[in-house]
Amino acid sequence: MSAIFRLLVRFAAIVFAYALACLALSGFIHLLVLGGLSPEMPESRDMLAITSVLTVPVLAAWAGYHLFLPASVLIAAAEFGTARDWLAHAIGGAGATLAAVSFAAAKPGAIFTDTGLIAALTAAGLVAGWVYWFVAGRHSGSWRMPVSGSMSTGS
Repeated sequence: MSAIFRLLVRFAAIVFAYALACLALSGFIHLLVLGGLSPEMPESRDMLAITSVLTVPVLAAWAGYHLFLPASVLIAAAEFGTARDWLAHAIGGAGATLAAVSFAAAKPGAIFTDTGLIAALTAAGLVAGWVYWFVAGRHSGSWRMPVSGSMSTGS
């Protein structure tokens, strides 16, 4: 396999893993909202579960847009530094989320002043980082390593 093809495959895996991580972040936030509803109102729980089919991808797209810059820096650092452990990716996901929240909180009229909301978003970032590790992070930096079984004789 040529080096360019390996790079293209790795890039596709990174993009796919980032999209799944954004979906996981959105799904985790939705689970937190569902868990916070009162059990006395089952119709609101059913209605929220039905509308989640639409709102999970919309929130994932919104999160992907706002997390792109901090996440791309962390992904590049993981690729060039060959960080392959799940903890580094989970902490990186939480860090990217905190960076995006701090960027958003700097704007006037921001709603990111509640510590519970910031903690929930940080936990969602941990989940997103873990999902990214599970899909693509375990092979960080694999595009830099030589392919075993190459055609050279090496005598």
